[in-house]
Amino acid sequence: MQHHIMLGLDAMHDTRDVWNYKCTIGSLNIYSPSYTSKDWCATKTLRSDSVETTLQTMGLYFRDKIDVTDRFNVNLGLRHDWASVDAKSHSDGSKDSKDSHAFSGSIAGLYTFNDWVSPYVSYSTSFLPVTDVDVNGNVFDPEKAKQYEVGFKFQALDQRLQASLAWFDLTRFNVVSADANGDNYQTGEENTQGIETELTARVLPNWVVSANYTYLPTARIVDNEIASYIGKRLNNVSKQMFNLSTRYEFNQGALNGWFIGGGVRSESKKSSYKYDYTIPGYALFDAEVGYKARNWQASVNAKNIFNTEYYAGGVSNYVVTLGDERQVNLNLSFKF
Repeated sequence: MQHHIMLGLDAMHDTRDVWNYKCTIGSLNIYSPSYTSKDWCATKTLRSDSVETTLQTMGLYFRDKIDVTDRFNVNLGLRHDWASVDAKSHSDGSKDSKDSHAFSGSIAGLYTFNDWVSPYVSYSTSFLPVTDVDVNGNVFDPEKAKQYEVGFKFQALDQRLQASLAWFDLTRFNVVSADANGDNYQTGEENTQGIETELTARVLPNWVVSANYTYLPTARIVDNEIASYIGKRLNNVSKQMFNLSTRYEFNQGALNGWFIGGGVRSESKKSSYKYDYTIPGYALFDAEVGYKARNWQASVNAKNIFNTEYYAGGVSNYVVTLGDERQVNLNLSFKF
């Protein structure tokens, strides 16, 4: 039996300054709109959730990978976090703060059944400080969660083909939600159950294809301050999500060092407890081209290359969020 132990300490300091206004505007003729004849926010009211928040955290963690046998290993993790959130309201100058601490941990076991399949099981908990405030400017309690997962990891063809298949059950507690007026409140519990699978294939030494698929039959509200929400599906969570990508690297001739790639991202239709309509599914295509040297890399990445119009999600019965248009980015990276 062998132990691989890791001890660590991390800390973070984060400050956010949020100003939210509520505006009252007149009517708009959608068939002949005029955007220049009106002062769209002549009358505005500062919302009570306009605050400056400061988050300070520190965590101690311990990890141990135990090789029980040549085929069976166990991973243990234990963490303790301390967090402090201070909030100052911009609307009335009031202040609130919350100090919290908690243990979280994980345990997982993996058995290498043979050279190509390894079943595993895991359980984990988490702790996450929340910087949102309620309608009175009070800081919320930290969010907590627990997750069960059971699955298989596969590999074949000298690890050129790798895949995984997992079922998971995730429950979040102290979830922050917004009511019909847009005010935050916290009494929520949400549960998500589903299947996730991933596949990576090195077709050639310089050609890789990756794909993943997620199926979420259960994504529901378990507990909520608004009783009518209980049992309904989570906001803007698709039942099915699929991604496929590939990259080909040229390794000889005049194109040596260059690479090209592409992919597709898709989601099925969405619904929500916050609106009565259905958001249709969509598929978006991406592409990339670049050059990779020993110490640097340059690439041009294009997302939604066909400039497909789609809806990213809904907010309420009156507001729908549009998806991103075509984006082209130039990326440069260096290694020192």
